Amino acid sequence: MRIIGKIGLFAAVAFFATSSTAQTIKGPVSATVVRVIDGDTVEVDAQIWPSIVASGVSVRVDGIDTPERRGQCEQERQLAESAKLMMADLFAPGSFVELRNVRNGKFAGRVLADVSGDLAGDWARTITAAGLAVEYHGKGEKNDWCSIQTN
Repeated sequence: MRIIGKIGLFAAVAFFATSSTAQTIKGPVSATVVRVIDGDTVEVDAQIWPSIVASGVSVRVDGIDTPERRGQCEQERQLAESAKLMMADLFAPGSFVELRNVRNGKFAGRVLADVSGDLAGDWARTITAAGLAVEYHGKGEKNDWCSIQTN
Protein backbone atom coordinates (compact mmCIF):
# COMPACT_ATOMS: atom_id res chain seq x y z
CA MET A 1 0.00 0.00 0.00
CA ARG A 2 1.32 3.41 -0.92
CA ILE A 3 1.14 6.13 1.74
CA ILE A 4 1.16 9.76 0.78
CA GLY A 5 1.11 12.86 2.97
CA LYS A 6 -1.68 15.33 3.65
CA ILE A 7 -1.38 16.78 0.21
CA GLY A 8 -2.87 13.60 -1.28
CA LEU A 9 -6.44 14.13 -0.11
CA PHE A 10 -6.22 17.84 -0.87
CA ALA A 11 -5.02 17.01 -4.38
CA ALA A 12 -7.91 14.58 -4.80
CA VAL A 13 -10.42 17.19 -3.65
CA ALA A 14 -8.83 19.82 -5.90
CA PHE A 15 -8.94 17.42 -8.84
CA PHE A 16 -12.63 16.75 -8.37
CA ALA A 17 -13.40 20.39 -7.56
CA THR A 18 -11.97 21.49 -10.90
CA SER A 19 -14.13 18.96 -12.71
CA SER A 20 -17.29 20.36 -14.23
CA THR A 21 -19.30 17.44 -12.82
CA ALA A 22 -18.27 17.44 -9.14
CA GLN A 23 -17.41 19.91 -6.41
CA THR A 24 -16.89 17.27 -3.72
CA ILE A 25 -15.78 13.71 -3.27
CA LYS A 26 -19.15 12.16 -2.42
CA GLY A 27 -17.61 9.13 -0.76
CA PRO A 28 -17.69 7.14 1.24
CA VAL A 29 -13.97 7.48 1.83
CA SER A 30 -12.72 4.94 4.36
CA ALA A 31 -10.44 6.40 7.00
CA THR A 32 -8.73 5.45 10.25
CA VAL A 33 -8.72 7.91 13.15
CA VAL A 34 -5.22 9.04 14.12
CA ARG A 35 -6.40 11.45 16.82
CA VAL A 36 -9.24 13.71 17.82
CA ILE A 37 -8.00 17.30 17.68
CA ASP A 38 -11.11 18.86 19.21
CA GLY A 39 -14.87 18.41 19.20
CA ASP A 40 -15.22 19.19 15.50
CA THR A 41 -11.87 18.21 14.01
CA VAL A 42 -10.18 14.84 13.61
CA GLU A 43 -6.94 13.70 12.02
CA VAL A 44 -7.24 10.61 9.83
CA ASP A 45 -5.40 8.38 7.44
CA ALA A 46 -7.78 8.25 4.46
CA GLN A 47 -8.00 5.57 1.78
CA ILE A 48 -8.39 7.92 -1.18
CA TRP A 49 -7.85 5.40 -3.97
CA PRO A 50 -7.19 1.66 -3.97
CA SER A 51 -3.80 1.04 -2.35
CA ILE A 52 -3.24 4.77 -1.70
CA VAL A 53 -3.59 6.28 1.77
CA ALA A 54 -3.42 10.02 2.52
CA SER A 55 -1.72 10.15 5.91
CA GLY A 56 -2.39 12.73 8.65
CA VAL A 57 -5.30 14.54 7.00
CA SER A 58 -7.12 17.07 9.20
CA VAL A 59 -10.90 16.84 8.72
CA ARG A 60 -13.35 19.38 10.13
CA VAL A 61 -16.79 17.93 10.71
CA ASP A 62 -19.19 19.77 8.44
CA GLY A 63 -22.27 21.55 9.79
CA ILE A 64 -21.30 22.09 13.43
CA ASP A 65 -19.31 24.34 15.71
CA THR A 66 -17.94 23.23 19.06
CA PRO A 67 -16.35 25.29 21.83
CA GLU A 68 -12.74 26.30 21.26
CA ARG A 69 -9.91 24.93 23.41
CA ARG A 70 -8.44 28.44 23.42
CA GLY A 71 -11.83 29.95 24.15
CA GLN A 72 -12.77 33.36 25.52
CA CYS A 73 -13.56 32.11 29.04
CA GLU A 74 -12.92 29.17 31.35
CA GLN A 75 -16.40 27.77 30.71
CA GLU A 76 -15.78 27.59 26.96
CA ARG A 77 -12.41 25.91 27.51
CA GLN A 78 -14.02 23.33 29.83
CA LEU A 79 -16.82 22.65 27.35
CA ALA A 80 -14.21 22.26 24.61
CA GLU A 81 -12.35 19.69 26.68
CA SER A 82 -15.61 17.81 27.32
CA ALA A 83 -16.37 17.79 23.58
CA LYS A 84 -12.90 16.52 22.75
CA LEU A 85 -13.04 13.77 25.39
CA MET A 86 -16.50 12.64 24.28
CA MET A 87 -15.39 12.36 20.68
CA ALA A 88 -12.12 10.67 21.64
CA ASP A 89 -14.11 8.00 23.51
CA LEU A 90 -16.42 7.39 20.54
CA PHE A 91 -13.84 7.81 17.77
CA ALA A 92 -10.72 6.41 19.42
CA PRO A 93 -7.40 6.26 17.57
CA GLY A 94 -7.42 3.25 15.28
CA SER A 95 -11.19 3.24 14.83
CA PHE A 96 -12.65 3.32 11.35
CA VAL A 97 -14.78 6.19 10.06
CA GLU A 98 -16.36 7.11 6.77
CA LEU A 99 -16.00 10.52 5.20
CA ARG A 100 -18.71 11.76 2.85
CA ASN A 101 -19.09 14.99 0.90
CA VAL A 102 -15.38 15.81 1.28
CA ARG A 103 -14.38 19.25 0.07
CA ASN A 104 -11.78 21.92 0.70
CA GLY A 105 -12.23 23.88 3.91
CA LYS A 106 -11.82 27.63 4.19
CA PHE A 107 -8.53 27.20 6.01
CA ALA A 108 -5.52 25.66 4.32
CA GLY A 109 -4.47 22.33 5.65
CA ARG A 110 -7.85 20.69 6.26
CA VAL A 111 -10.95 19.48 4.50
CA LEU A 112 -14.64 19.55 5.46
CA ALA A 113 -16.64 16.33 5.51
CA ASP A 114 -19.53 14.45 7.06
CA VAL A 115 -17.93 11.96 9.46
CA SER A 116 -19.54 8.79 10.77
CA GLY A 117 -18.37 5.68 12.56
CA ASP A 118 -19.62 2.34 13.82
CA LEU A 119 -19.70 3.23 17.53
CA ALA A 120 -21.35 6.63 17.42
CA GLY A 121 -23.00 7.01 14.05
CA ASP A 122 -23.00 10.54 12.70
CA TRP A 123 -20.42 12.67 14.53
CA ALA A 124 -22.28 15.98 14.12
CA ARG A 125 -25.61 14.57 15.31
CA THR A 126 -24.03 12.78 18.30
CA ILE A 127 -22.14 15.76 19.70
CA THR A 128 -24.99 18.21 19.01
CA ALA A 129 -27.41 15.94 20.91
CA ALA A 130 -25.01 16.06 23.86
CA GLY A 131 -25.21 19.88 23.89
CA LEU A 132 -21.54 20.28 22.99
CA ALA A 133 -22.06 21.58 19.46
CA VAL A 134 -24.39 23.86 17.55
CA GLU A 135 -25.32 23.89 13.90
CA TYR A 136 -22.95 26.09 11.92
CA HIS A 137 -22.28 26.35 8.19
CA GLY A 138 -19.42 28.83 8.06
CA LYS A 139 -21.48 32.00 7.89
CA GLY A 140 -22.73 34.34 10.56
CA GLU A 141 -21.64 34.61 14.13
CA LYS A 142 -20.46 31.61 16.05
CA ASN A 143 -22.07 30.55 19.31
CA ASP A 144 -21.13 32.46 22.46
CA TRP A 145 -20.16 29.53 24.68
CA CYS A 146 -19.36 31.89 27.57
CA SER A 147 -22.95 33.08 27.90
CA ILE A 148 -24.75 29.73 28.08
CA GLN A 149 -26.04 28.37 31.37
CA THR A 150 -24.55 25.08 32.53
CA ASN A 151 -25.74 22.84 35.34
